[in-house]
Amino acid sequence: MPLLCAPDGRRLSKREHDLDLGVLRQTLTAGQLLGKLAFLTGLLDRPEAASAAELTREFDWTHVFTKNIFVNSVFFHR
Repeated sequence: MPLLCAPDGRRLSKREHDLDLGVLRQTLTAGQLLGKLAFLTGLLDRPEAASAAELTREFDWTHVFTKNIFVNSVFFHR
């Protein structure tokens, strides 16, 4: 399972105040966030909104990336 990492290589964490959920809730719907995360992990071909039920139906471990994913906060805006 890949970790979400900052551009400098450190693991994103609440302790470091990375990608605060309050901020994410102000900028993205739950479906948009799930879709973007599914895209980052290789489950979707593009970062489009998806429900947990949709992702569960389509889930396949062979599609999940094994390397860490490097993101910046801009990715998590609409």
